[in-house]
Amino acid sequence: MDLTITDIRALVELLDQSSLSEIKLETSDLKLKLRKAEVAVQAPQQALTVAVPAAAPPRSLSEGAVVSPPEARPDAQAQAPQAVAEEPSGAIVRSPMVGTFYRAPSPDATPYAEIGSRVEAGGIVCIIEAMKLMNEIETEVGGVIKQIFVNNGDPVEFGQPLMEIG
Repeated sequence: MDLTITDIRALVELLDQSSLSEIKLETSDLKLKLRKAEVAVQAPQQALTVAVPAAAPPRSLSEGAVVSPPEARPDAQAQAPQAVAEEPSGAIVRSPMVGTFYRAPSPDATPYAEIGSRVEAGGIVCIIEAMKLMNEIETEVGGVIKQIFVNNGDPVEFGQPLMEIG
């Protein structure tokens, strides 16, 4: 497949006029990747509705049982996650889409990145699953993973911080 400069300009214009953040085109002899420059995160122009099934009530509760909210329980302090004391000082890898965060390509595989591991610019640091498609997320900067803000299997939103690289 031969692409002319006119074809590439048309792809750039398509990317610019769409809500897409990236276009990848790969053939046996060509690899083209166009990505919009990251600007301050704004609300998407179109809302994406995701159906999340409601959680079933616990089976151990009987009708009329009263359960106190988690913050009223004495063990709530032990279970509540601790707030981060300092602002991140490194580069933040953000989710480019709504989906499910995975640290590794499969449940039994080693994670792409661990806290303290070194990553190179353009290296894959995680996967976001969206509509049964596994999207490899690459970092734009190299460095050491300082923090991972999301747990494996957690749902993530567009623009949500995933990792800090310092």
